[in-house]
Amino acid sequence: IYRRGREPRDGDPVRSDARGIMGLPFKLAIIMVVIAVMTPIVAGVTQDAKDVMDIMRPENEASELKDAASLVYYRGVGNIVTVDLSLGPDDCLMVGGEGTEAYTIRIVRNGEIEKRIYIDHPEFPFLGETTAISGTGPVKLECVFEGGIAGVRVIQ
Repeated sequence: IYRRGREPRDGDPVRSDARGIMGLPFKLAIIMVVIAVMTPIVAGVTQDAKDVMDIMRPENEASELKDAASLVYYRGVGNIVTVDLSLGPDDCLMVGGEGTEAYTIRIVRNGEIEKRIYIDHPEFPFLGETTAISGTGPVKLECVFEGGIAGVRVIQ
């Protein structure tokens, strides 16, 4: 039998009193309040993680494009490499162009240039007109020699 001042031991009979019965709804109410407070916080964190992933996707794809372009450039003139890219509906990668733009991959979101990634180590241009890459699918890159310059061209 349970006595005051002593902790219950294994084998002691379980006693219930009014406090135990009355305390249960109170404990459940506290748990429900904690869940109600935490639900919006958890939902917000989940949405923030999704937003970060949406922001990072075009950067990851641009990095893959840059790595593939470096690989085909290292392999030399005449080589072709295919890279699979997956961009969101509002995302686009722009390569090629005039001047220093030829040495960059531009990440475009909703029509605005969000970031420029410079081609370095080795430094080479994307040759030809400005090319927009969007959607999902394979992109072919070829190392070419044009006008005395070796570079990479996107094959559509």
